[in-house]
Amino acid sequence: MKSMPNLRKRVNSAQSLIELATGVTVLIPVVLLFFDLSLIVIAVQTNENIAKNAARVASMGSPLQYQSRAQSSVNQSANNHSGPISNISLVSASTNLTQNDILTWESSGGLVVHQNGSQTLPGIVTVTTQVQVKPFIISIFSGGNPLSFKASRSFPFSSVMYDPVLNTNPWALPATGGIGSAQQ
Repeated sequence: MKSMPNLRKRVNSAQSLIELATGVTVLIPVVLLFFDLSLIVIAVQTNENIAKNAARVASMGSPLQYQSRAQSSVNQSANNHSGPISNISLVSASTNLTQNDILTWESSGGLVVHQNGSQTLPGIVTVTTQVQVKPFIISIFSGGNPLSFKASRSFPFSSVMYDPVLNTNPWALPATGGIGSAQQ
């Protein structure tokens, strides 16, 4: 009679061990897949931010150098990122302005003049960037190739020319009573 409870205890113990092994076998791939999907979401979001920042930087200053500013911004982002996100690159930087529009702007024609005397160029810069990521589990199904994601963002030109005679600068602090100073 004494051997019967021991046998039942061993059967319960073996059953628990089999359930644990089965559960771990299912749980580990699910956790790795969740990690891979998180990595993909982070890569896509990072690429969106890189494209947005590159478009913003490209839209500042003279429209003649928008491509070099976009490339510089993407290069800086690529140097600051390491890990599973790789091959951060500028796919394209373009504008809706023609070369003639830009040259006209440079010769002070075709500008929008604001009340404070500043002048801006009406136009848009569009930047497209690409990143690659190689997730662990998903790369098995993709043949070991990294996944590539592209993002495209546009910004209006914010190049500003000031009238040197009036010395107008909308961002300059007043000569008296700047930020943090007490008015008397």
